[in-house]
Amino acid sequence: MDEEIRHPEWHGESDRNRGPKTQSDGSLDVARVFARIASQGRQKQFGWSALDRLGLGFNPGELAIVAGRTGHGKSTALLNILANWLGAPDLGEEVYVLYSHEIPQEAVAVKLLSILTRFHGSTGWSYHQVRNWAQTQNVPEGLHQQEIEKNLIIHYQPSWNAIDIETSARELQRAGHRIGGIFVDYIQLVAPPPGSYESLEHEVTATAKHLKRLGVDLSCPVIAAAQIGREAADIAGWIPEGDIEDERVVRTIAKRRPQLHHLRQGGGEQEADLVIGLLNYRADYIAALEENDDNRQRLEAVGTSGQFDVAVIKNRYGVLGIAPLVLESHSGYVRDPGVFGR
Repeated sequence: MDEEIRHPEWHGESDRNRGPKTQSDGSLDVARVFARIASQGRQKQFGWSALDRLGLGFNPGELAIVAGRTGHGKSTALLNILANWLGAPDLGEEVYVLYSHEIPQEAVAVKLLSILTRFHGSTGWSYHQVRNWAQTQNVPEGLHQQEIEKNLIIHYQPSWNAIDIETSARELQRAGHRIGGIFVDYIQLVAPPPGSYESLEHEVTATAKHLKRLGVDLSCPVIAAAQIGREAADIAGWIPEGDIEDERVVRTIAKRRPQLHHLRQGGGEQEADLVIGLLNYRADYIAALEENDDNRQRLEAVGTSGQFDVAVIKNRYGVLGIAPLVLESHSGYVRDPGVFGR
């Protein structure tokens, strides 16, 4: 079932995407190019200092892919970036659109609200606590729910293909809404435009091309999650004995960090301007312990927070970088290390 969360109207959108970039003789019209750049929105940051300090971020018209293995937090990373943007002091009237093909709208709202309770400085509410709040209306400390009421639209339509997403976003723009960013979770679940394709890779590439063109035409960043196979873990072999913070354990898990070639079986990386690889240390460590019943005591000792690497492994227009962050599993909040304790 599809539903739009309330959002403000925006007026005065100019036709930023028309007009030649070159003079009639084929030379570059520098003045027009820079005027178009000036009319576009500014780069949006990740919200994590290790990446923001490098000048990394999301520019209008660019396609970013956030890639990770199953259970490593693709949706969580996507929602944290969205929460960082919704919590910006200069949020204004921009509207963000999330097209979820995997997680129902109610679950998306619960996860996002849980992140926002932590984002605003409280200890953070778990998913269960947020659901309880929704039923009792006992408002969580630090929750500013106007962010998701005014500036967010969530579509949960698993059957929508790339054309449906494009049509929906363009209709919002024609209705007078200024779209600040589009989020897609996740790209392999989005059916390609109608046609004949030789493989899954070709299907995902066709979808990525449509998302990229949509970002260019609407002058906003498009961020899509992507699932990668388990080969990233296979290259590292088994995880040695030791606690989760043991140096040998950390080094072994670090070798499982996604590389660009892990997406080349249908991750849309060729069309992407930015590719971000995720590594959830706690997820890999727990998976290794669960394979051996003798590790039950060590499993019970694992905390609720763990290292969460966000690495920029492709950047068409700039530098690469990595942020060793912390994921608080009870609230889904991703933060810089050392903030509010560990």
